[in-house]
Amino acid sequence: NDNNANRNLIQCRSDLTNMAKSAKKSAKTAGGESTTVKVSVKPAKPGDDPVVVSFARGVPPSILDAEEDAISSSTHRAVQFEESRAHDVPTFTWSKLKANSNRGKSLVGSDKTCVYSASNEGRGYDGRAAKLYVGIYNKEKGTLTLQPAAEKGQVFSLAQGVKSYREEIAHADAAMKNMTASEKRMMLFDSFGSAKKQRALRSQAANVVNIDSVISAGDTMLEAVQRQDMGETNRRAMEDAAAGKPKIDPTEVALKQARLKFLPQFDENAEKPHDVYSSRAIAGEAVWSNISNIVTACTKQEGDWRDHLTGRGFWFGSVKKLLNTINMEDRKAPHQIKSAVLLNQLMKFHQNANKNFFYGTPEELAKKFAISNDLAPRFLELFATPSNDRGKDGYSITRPLKDKRLIHILIVYLIAHGREMMVGSIDAFCEDLQCEVSTASMLLREAGCAVKKSKAGTSVSLKTPLAFPPPRRGKRP
Repeated sequence: NDNNANRNLIQCRSDLTNMAKSAKKSAKTAGGESTTVKVSVKPAKPGDDPVVVSFARGVPPSILDAEEDAISSSTHRAVQFEESRAHDVPTFTWSKLKANSNRGKSLVGSDKTCVYSASNEGRGYDGRAAKLYVGIYNKEKGTLTLQPAAEKGQVFSLAQGVKSYREEIAHADAAMKNMTASEKRMMLFDSFGSAKKQRALRSQAANVVNIDSVISAGDTMLEAVQRQDMGETNRRAMEDAAAGKPKIDPTEVALKQARLKFLPQFDENAEKPHDVYSSRAIAGEAVWSNISNIVTACTKQEGDWRDHLTGRGFWFGSVKKLLNTINMEDRKAPHQIKSAVLLNQLMKFHQNANKNFFYGTPEELAKKFAISNDLAPRFLELFATPSNDRGKDGYSITRPLKDKRLIHILIVYLIAHGREMMVGSIDAFCEDLQCEVSTASMLLREAGCAVKKSKAGTSVSLKTPLAFPPPRRGKRP
């Protein structure tokens, strides 16, 4: 680079590469005259492109000092920093993110006090409307050279950390002397203990009751208990016992709460099997309304309504087979068809959402999951958790959420077979779903279904009153 060149950062859209490399631009100078500037755009070269960074927490003082020295210099040539500042300017290392892959770069630098780092995944063009170019203006030659920043015009936002940090606690020795053995133990496990051990210690501490406050039974005992620093669950249990209320099994309460989070919305007091679970509740009102419009349009057209319906996108073989069993003369047939449409979309989502994390918004992920834009937000709401990975927003899908997705699909499959809530065999459906029959059977039992295995296949039925299995012990098969 020319020593007389002044470097400026400007944003240019990606179509700069289509500009004529010898295009001439005119600009008015301060004196009202015009000068000709020759603009050229360099092609991207991974080995030569400049790395552009952003100091999110502010430019380090050492760099600001260096800029002051450069401005105060009379010639701008061979700028020399003061000895105290020369060793304080951050130095950076540019390297691959992974040794065995060319994708992704890592930028790490440091000065006397701080460490700066940033990285990218290097997955190619990410849809940005603008890329960053570095412009080098040569005043003597009248040329402006635009060169793309490294990694397809990306700006690396540097995370800043302190090299060494020592926490000083005033009067630490005195504070430790005044602590009890149990308090010291709790502090130790809070810092280094496992989550399970921390919960156990907190439970022990919550169950401690001051003996001086336990005076007698009745109202005096209750008042004493209410003044104790104890767990809310234990306090409520003792208050209920004093008031003569029936004892509640905490295990059963916890199991019920887990079912509400895991299973589709259900009516435990339903008198008929088809009233226990609802496809409409699973889909949500907005999605169900859109499905209803599609089904109505297909069934009112001339010809076979199945051909009109399955002609829209990909359909699984087991769902097509289910559609062939629906009798349009039955007044409940439209509900079965709508449930089948929802089922096919859920299966596509299940088939494509096979990773633990997905980057993007629901609208961006709809195409990846091969579902419509109105379905993606609802499915992600049910079966994913908004999260962030390496500075990018997206959705994480854990193992429990995958099991939750499976049980929802199995329940919708059961609903689509009609009001009897019975399926002769789920074997072929599980093959389409890429799910073991044993896993599906276990999940359906947790939903209150009866599962029977025979030579003809694995049959499933739902009866009322709804009865859930007792809690299982041991490892999952």
